[in-house]
Amino acid sequence: MWTLGISGSPVSEVESASLPTTFLHDSSAALLHQGEVVCAFEEERLTRIKHTNSFPRKSIHACLEYAGISSGYVENISYPFEKGYILKDWQKVTNGQFGSFEKCLLNSFQKLGWSGDVAERLIYVPHHLSHALLAVCGSGFESCLVVVIDGNGEDVSTSIFVNRNGSIDCLEQYGVENSYGAYYQTATILAGFEPFSEYKFMGLAPYGDCRRPFFEVGDTIGFSDARGPFVDIEGLRRVFFRGVPGAECIEERNKFRADFASAVQLAFDITILKLIKYWASKIQMLKLCLSGECAQNSVTNGRLLYHGSVIEVYVHPAAHDGGCGLGAALAIEYNEDYGSNKNTPLRRART
Repeated sequence: MWTLGISGSPVSEVESASLPTTFLHDSSAALLHQGEVVCAFEEERLTRIKHTNSFPRKSIHACLEYAGISSGYVENISYPFEKGYILKDWQKVTNGQFGSFEKCLLNSFQKLGWSGDVAERLIYVPHHLSHALLAVCGSGFESCLVVVIDGNGEDVSTSIFVNRNGSIDCLEQYGVENSYGAYYQTATILAGFEPFSEYKFMGLAPYGDCRRPFFEVGDTIGFSDARGPFVDIEGLRRVFFRGVPGAECIEERNKFRADFASAVQLAFDITILKLIKYWASKIQMLKLCLSGECAQNSVTNGRLLYHGSVIEVYVHPAAHDGGCGLGAALAIEYNEDYGSNKNTPLRRART
């Protein structure tokens, strides 16, 4: 069985320019055969448009060309969002500008020369399940805790799964109102960076002194056993604007930005450590798979490994939404019996 997984919007580069940059970002395509990953491409590598949210036409073409097959061989096409959610959200964001999501998607496939039965091959996969399977299937872990943390996937921002001998179950999901991803993105933008620049904000943190602002920042994010995740984004904004010097004080302003980044990073690290410690202890797991955009925070990951309650941590190289096309394809083929191909450690990835 051949399965194609895709992510991104259903419209072209020209049309997607009118969409919010953070909507259905990081388009990609991946191809699986008999449960084994054949290839995967992120659209930005081929179009040179960073974080593009256009239909991944070049990635799809590259997948078929690499495998040496035509579109007729593909039995399933998977997409990493629940159908009801994406149809409604697409209509809401675009205000009906392009027509329905499925109509746009089918039109884009037809422009690639695919036949009219694409709709019959299309399967929708929950967003966080796509993230989770991406990590599990590349980890090589027989059993592990799986944590997905991002801005939002459908109406959740953090999901807890357990993988026991290849069987994956969702244990808990936390809503978007307490999104760690949205919190960190807000802090990044407050510090003067553009969206998708969280890595710059993380890189700024070591240059600051977290001690002064941490006492205030630390109250705006957390995790408790009873309450779960909580964030206070308005409180974070108040902390920033109360402390940031005026625009004319360039040196002091830059120092405050670094101190702010350092405090946010520390508070974020402490919170994620608490989250992982709670769930690892609850289900008695010493191995961890992380996925979602927040899983790419290498500072947090280092602290998890050296100060956390797990002994092994696996993060897929494409833990962000660019890997969700592959994750959605894995979700389709994971239910098939393909033996050892189900969970094979990822040894190398060319990016």
